[in-house]
Amino acid sequence: MRSNWLENTVQIGDVFGVGLRYIGDTYADAQNTVPVKGYVLTDASNRYTYDSWRFQVAANNLFDRVYVGTCVLLAGYTGYSYGDGRRITGSVTTRW
Repeated sequence: MRSNWLENTVQIGDVFGVGLRYIGDTYADAQNTVPVKGYVLTDASNRYTYDSWRFQVAANNLFDRVYVGTCVLLAGYTGYSYGDGRRITGSVTTRW
């Protein structure tokens, strides 16, 4: 796994960030006979700070990439579970 995150201050109090998460090719079994393809996910966020308030919106898996998150090998059958789809969250925080 490898990840990188970049942030840029657009103007005072406004920060935009973008990141990439890379998960390389793996195998579902100990014998390395069932390959699982690697993937890259893109995340982004934007936050704005005003006085003691912070407003933030963040997106994980921004482009809604479909990927295999986990694999299970049981009694000769292989089961695949997809990873999380796009998730967008928001928050408002204050300091006092």
